[in-house]
Amino acid sequence: MQVYFCENEDITRNSSGGVMTYLMNLEKSLRQKGIEAFWVAIGKASVSNLISLSETPVTNLKYLRLLVSKHRLIPDREDCIIHCQRPDYLIPFLLMRVKNKLVCTLHGRKDLSLTLKKGKLIGIIFRLLVRFALKKADMLISVDAKSTQFYHDYFHIPMSRIQTIPIGIDFSRFYPMERLVVRNQLLLSTAEKYITYIGRLEYEKNLFFLLDAYRICCETRQDISLILIGAGSYQQALQDKAKSLSLPKVIFIGEINRNDVPLWINASDLLVLCSVFEGSPTVIREALACNVPFLSLDVGDAVQVLSRFGDEYIAEDKAELFAEKVLLLLDKTHPEFRSQIPEYSSEVMSEQTIACYENLFCTNRESASE
Repeated sequence: MQVYFCENEDITRNSSGGVMTYLMNLEKSLRQKGIEAFWVAIGKASVSNLISLSETPVTNLKYLRLLVSKHRLIPDREDCIIHCQRPDYLIPFLLMRVKNKLVCTLHGRKDLSLTLKKGKLIGIIFRLLVRFALKKADMLISVDAKSTQFYHDYFHIPMSRIQTIPIGIDFSRFYPMERLVVRNQLLLSTAEKYITYIGRLEYEKNLFFLLDAYRICCETRQDISLILIGAGSYQQALQDKAKSLSLPKVIFIGEINRNDVPLWINASDLLVLCSVFEGSPTVIREALACNVPFLSLDVGDAVQVLSRFGDEYIAEDKAELFAEKVLLLLDKTHPEFRSQIPEYSSEVMSEQTIACYENLFCTNRESASE
């Protein structure tokens, strides 16, 4: 068995994105089991297991066109699995009628993202492509139960063809550290209360809402700072809004090395998420593994993960109520999170995913024998 990951990411860039973290953890487990894993991605071909479609960043549409033109770089064999991270990435392989097994992980709702960003017409076209791809895929993996139910209801995909496997994290990388030591390392104040967001600075992350909530928090106390870690097309607009609201203690860090993510989490008093939609946010589990509290809106599987610790870790979609929960959690004594989330380890996730791979070949053998 060989597995080829298709994702429009530069794997030579040390980013901290959730999908890349998901795939890197999966690749690590595959190699431990002696299964070869390759990347069909972006970057200079200095990585031995990279099939580079472009040395420079490309749009998702350009990536799709490159898959069409370069799909033959992937061996066309029945023992090779092509594992895409978006349904539309399956289409070149379906049109070319390859022998490979086709698997897709559904990271939330890309159709909704495109509709919000590009308009209804683009959203409709994308959903038609998704419908075609999902019907033809050999196996679908959904990262949260809400998305599984959506794809079942909206696209009429049988539940037997969708495996719900939440994203796992590497507990050996994310663990509690001494906060004061880490803050000194990052040159942060030891007296300040830090509220931190880690993720892309894009429309669907709803960060204007977060700035509004933070402004309300600042009306009550002055010892709090908001840290925004990540990059994206909305960075300048967010900086402009923070300035217009006269919020001097909003700190834009930019994109960071993935090895530094545990440091920033441990330096924080509270992590927050207020997205319009999500799948299975990796950062929630990463924070809990570090015993750092997390406040989220009801998106993706946030409620499933956080509600076991109490209702106060989930907020309603109103800036005033979100701010109220932030202030509550900054002063609250929290439970020991890490020991209560063993099922979210990357090992558990990878074992379940590899079982899905193996089941594809078992199903074929059973069909051949009938």
